Amino acid sequence: MGSKRLPLRLIGDSGTGTSHLLITLGTEAAMAGHRVRYVLATELVDELVQAAAEKMPATTSCRPFAHR
Repeated sequence: MGSKRLPLRLIGDSGTGTSHLLITLGTEAAMAGHRVRYVLATELVDELVQAAAEKMPATTSCRPFAHR
């Protein structure tokens, strides 16, 4: 496992299965030993707006996902 971070984003209309696909890919990556995080677009936008208002760099606090 390398330390290179490769974010994955899927964009699609509501009901097209993007969340299900990302959860499946995240689960498989976690089972393979990779660190995985999942964040909703609304949460990310809220953090970025707040950081801009405070004139601070954004530090996204994504929820860690761990396969058990």
